Amino acid sequence: MLKHIVFFVPCSNYDAIAYFTAQLSEALSNEGVTCETIDLTKRRITDVIAYLRNKKPDCTFTFNPILPLPDGSQLCDILQIPHVTILLDVLANHLFLSDSPYAIVGSIDSYICEILKRRNFTKTFHFPLATRHDLPSPQEDHRCYDVTMLGTCIDCEGIQKTWQEKHTGKLCKAIDSVINATLSDNETSYLEIAMTQLYPFKDIDHHRLYAEILQYLKGYDRIRVVKAIKDADIHIFGTSTDKRGWKYYLGTQNNITLHGPVSYETSLAIMSKSKIVIDSSPGFKKGPHDRILTGLASGAMILTGDTHYIRNNFTENMGITTYDHEKLGILNEKVSALLNDTKTRIHAVSKGREFVKKKHTWKNRCNTMHNILPGLSKS
Repeated sequence: MLKHIVFFVPCSNYDAIAYFTAQLSEALSNEGVTCETIDLTKRRITDVIAYLRNKKPDCTFTFNPILPLPDGSQLCDILQIPHVTILLDVLANHLFLSDSPYAIVGSIDSYICEILKRRNFTKTFHFPLATRHDLPSPQEDHRCYDVTMLGTCIDCEGIQKTWQEKHTGKLCKAIDSVINATLSDNETSYLEIAMTQLYPFKDIDHHRLYAEILQYLKGYDRIRVVKAIKDADIHIFGTSTDKRGWKYYLGTQNNITLHGPVSYETSLAIMSKSKIVIDSSPGFKKGPHDRILTGLASGAMILTGDTHYIRNNFTENMGITTYDHEKLGILNEKVSALLNDTKTRIHAVSKGREFVKKKHTWKNRCNTMHNILPGLSKS
């Protein structure tokens, strides 16, 4: 059994990683595990190394990677202590983690585990995020938002313009092919498609381009889905990555109300006041975004992409309804029907909420860690 874990907390948008760390640490502490948290931005690395060499925890742990030290080494190699990284995005530039014999890599999308195993790295495991078991789920008359989206507006037009200025026409055409294939394929990760189709192009920074493609997909998906819903009132909470933000892309649509960014804790309160929560996460095909789990636990219907993970873990009557990029024309009618049929929607959400509270709480993730990490640490 695990006895002592030290968590590192990197920076993140909306304090999300600090929230995940606190929830998992609390759940482990409730089971008798000694948990400490170190903010690496506020401690000298030499002091952290000396402290951990003295304490000798079972492992250190972060959501998302710690960058290598200036000399290229990883902190866990210096400490010679297992380090667990849970990857929150599907990015090729995270694969350097497998270079260390002390690394253990979890991912909320099991596709990353598949890639790592192809590289003969076996210390990897699927680790979706989770929800608190006690999130409030107010009654329907306390839900003042018909539809909400929580997310940053990513300037996909700006990204595409940069590609056109930097790359050849042939490469731009290949990038378009990757994007179209990703949006029409509910099973295959964008990264798999990109690595396959862009492999012939040699004189480019592949990892950077893959990350740009993911950003484009996020921005494009969010904008298209929101634009397809024309009748229901939609409240969007989030900032923008560039001058062209939500107002630029959606300003003429009169059913939309724009709000500023909110903290992760506040986002949970917003979901508990929502009838439908949009989850736009095209980068995930084999794992759930945390919004799916926390939204259901908060009593909201989830509108998300039709993916391998959703099809294999949820049914249509479990509080999740899906959209398909090739059939966005029916989405407006679909959302209106869900809002109008309150009884059916509430019944479906209650089943989804029950399932999530049974399978996807932070206590469930503690059990995963207890079952998997001791074996991986010794392998």
